[in-house]
Amino acid sequence: MDAVNVFNRVRIADPDTDVSDPSSFGQVHAKSGAPRVIQLGLRLSF
Repeated sequence: MDAVNVFNRVRIADPDTDVSDPSSFGQVHAKSGAPRVIQLGLRLSF
């Protein structure tokens, strides 16, 4: 079993650094990284 981001914690992106737009300066508008991903595998030997 492989798992990524098992606890499903949100990782926010960097804040907006565009000083020419003061309405969005310093705000975070996106998430960084993928959501929780779990992969199961089965090995069958006979």
